[in-house]
Amino acid sequence: MLGSLLEDRTCMLTDATWSLYVAGAIAIFLSWLYLNSEGRKLRHIPTVGYSSPILSFITAFKFLLYAEDVVNEGVDRFNGGPFKIPMLDRWMVVFHGEKYTNEFKKAPDDALSIHMAISETIQVPYTVGSEVVTNPYHLPLIRVQLTKNLDNIFPELLEEVIDSLNDLLPPTQEWKAFQPMNTFVDVVCRITNRTFVGLPLSRNANFLQICKLYTLDVFKDSVIMNMVPSFIRPLSYFVLKNSYRQILMCMKHLEPVISDYEKMNTTGGEMPNNMLAWLLEAAKDEERSPLRLTKRILLANFTAIHTTTHTFVQALYNLVSNPAYIPELREEIEDVVECNGWSRAALESMNKLDSFIKETQRLAPLGSVSTPDTVIRKWFVIRICCGIGQSSRMAIKDYTCNGGTVIPKGTIVALAIDPTHRNGDKYSNPEKFEGFRFVNKGSNSNKVSSMVTLSDDYLAFGIGKHGCPGRFFAANEIKLLLAHVLVTYDFKLAGSRRPKTTTFGSSRIPDMKMDVLFRKRRM
Repeated sequence: MLGSLLEDRTCMLTDATWSLYVAGAIAIFLSWLYLNSEGRKLRHIPTVGYSSPILSFITAFKFLLYAEDVVNEGVDRFNGGPFKIPMLDRWMVVFHGEKYTNEFKKAPDDALSIHMAISETIQVPYTVGSEVVTNPYHLPLIRVQLTKNLDNIFPELLEEVIDSLNDLLPPTQEWKAFQPMNTFVDVVCRITNRTFVGLPLSRNANFLQICKLYTLDVFKDSVIMNMVPSFIRPLSYFVLKNSYRQILMCMKHLEPVISDYEKMNTTGGEMPNNMLAWLLEAAKDEERSPLRLTKRILLANFTAIHTTTHTFVQALYNLVSNPAYIPELREEIEDVVECNGWSRAALESMNKLDSFIKETQRLAPLGSVSTPDTVIRKWFVIRICCGIGQSSRMAIKDYTCNGGTVIPKGTIVALAIDPTHRNGDKYSNPEKFEGFRFVNKGSNSNKVSSMVTLSDDYLAFGIGKHGCPGRFFAANEIKLLLAHVLVTYDFKLAGSRRPKTTTFGSSRIPDMKMDVLFRKRRM
C-alpha cells in the first residue's frame, strides 16, 4: 500500500540522517547560486514575495506550504499579467487568463516545449531515458491506438475492476474501515496494468509494487538532481540510480513476456491487445530491446497510476462528504446499465457521474499551477505528478509574448489553474461544490460537458494539441471504478472528521490517513 511504501522508504532514509543534512546544505547553496544567475535574467518580470537570491528562499518555502495563496496573490497584484515565483530549485513564471492560455496553445514546440519542460522537471535523461523525448513513439499509441481500442478492451477492464475490488475491498455484511488512498492505489495499479501488460503479470504483486515505487523513485532522484548544477548530474545519478534499479527489476518480469510476444509475431500468432504488444509492433531497431520497452511501460505507469488514484479518491471523498448525491448517481447508473449493459457506451451516457468527477477536478485539480512540484515529507522526497505538467512549457529560445514580456531561454512557464477554475465570470458560485454543475451543459451533447473535453476555463487535462493523450482511458477507469463502488457498496465516513487535502507546493494530496467505512450494499 502507498502509505506503507512511504514508511518503508522513510526508515531507510532516517538511518542516514547526517548525510541528508550535508546533502541538503550543499543543495541549498548550489540552488542559491542557480537562483541568483537565473533571477538576473528574469528581473523584468515582477515577483511574488522576495526576489533577492537569499530571501527568495523564504518565498520558496512559503510556496511549499501555501502555494494557492502565493499564486492568488500574484494573479490579484499583477492583474492577470505574468509573474515569477521562486522555487527551491528554479524560478517559475506563471501566466493567467484566456489570452495567455491561447498563446500557450498556439506557440510552436520549438519556442515553448512541453516535452522539454517535463524533461527538465523530472530529469528524464537520467530517470527515464532521453529516448522517450527524442523518439516519443509511445504518444501516438496512447493518443490514438489506446483510445480507439477502448471498446475492445472494456470487457477486460470490467473484469479487472470487479476482481480487484473483490480481492482488495471484499464486500462484507458489516462495516469495515479502509484507507482509500492505500487501497485504491493497488486497485488502480491492477486495472491499469491489465491494459498495459495483461494477465498474469497485471496481478503479480512484485511487478505491481515496482510500478508504484518507480514513480516515487523518479521524483526522488529528480528533485536531488535539480538541486545540483548540470555538470554534476551524471555523478549524482551514478550515486543514486533509484529509478534505474526499478527499471532493471521490472525488466526481469517483462523480458519473458516480450520473448513470448516476439515468437507470436514471428510465427504469425495473434498478438494480445495491450500496450506492451502495441509498443513491440511499433518499435524499431534498438527500441525493441527489453530494456527500452520496459522504460516505456514504466513511463506509462508513471503518468497513470497516482494521478488516476488521486482523482478517484477525491471524488470518493466528495461523495462521503456530500452523501445526498449518492441516490441520484445510483439511479442514473442502474438505469443506463439496464438499457446498455456494462459497456463503454453506458459510461458515456452517465452524464451526472461525469459531471461529478469533473466538478471534483475543478475544485481539486492535481495542482494549483500546471507543473510538477517538490514535496518533502518525513525525510522522504516525493514529487506528485501534477498532470505531468500538461500545460507547462519550457522556453527553447528567448520568446516574446503578445503582451511584450520576454521569456528567457530555459525558463519554465506555467498556467495558474486554481484562479482559472474558480473564475466567477465563468462559474456561478465558483467556490461551492456542485456535483451536477455540468449536466445542463451536456443535455444536447455529452461532449460539451465531458470531463475529457479541453477548454480554456478547465485545465485539468492540459490544453491544445498537447492535452493529456491518455485522458479518455483515465476517464473510463475512474468512471467505471466509481460506478461499481456506488452500486456494490454502502460507504460513509468513519467519524465526524471530514477528509482534508494536503497541499505541498502546487501539489494536492488527498487525505492519506482517512478511514472510510464500507460494507456490501443493502437494497
